[in-house]
Amino acid sequence: MTEVTAAIIKDDDRILICQRPKDKKFADMWEFPGGKIEPGETLEQCVIRECAEELNVTISIDNFFADITKNDLHISFFLCRIEHGTLTLKEHQAMKWIKKKELSDYTFCPADTDVVDMLKN
Repeated sequence: MTEVTAAIIKDDDRILICQRPKDKKFADMWEFPGGKIEPGETLEQCVIRECAEELNVTISIDNFFADITKNDLHISFFLCRIEHGTLTLKEHQAMKWIKKKELSDYTFCPADTDVVDMLKN
């Protein structure tokens, strides 16, 4: 089982979503930023590191949100906010701040769809 973390980054009533690169699996689909846990790393350390690497920002974690298991992937989602830095795309091809009601307008990776449904309700 691959262990992954993801950040649901909020700013007031908006959520940050990121579009996967064209050369990766699930190309052009949208997701919440995050990635694989490195050896010896906690879930919280992983999500903070991944956001720094992928988006050039320092985040703080407000709360744990959900655990999702899809096939051989286990993802821990955290509600977060940006503390420092300027959002810069290093991994994704696009990013958008959207409102919850707009989540249905985007095609998300299969691993994120359950969380999208939770956020809409």
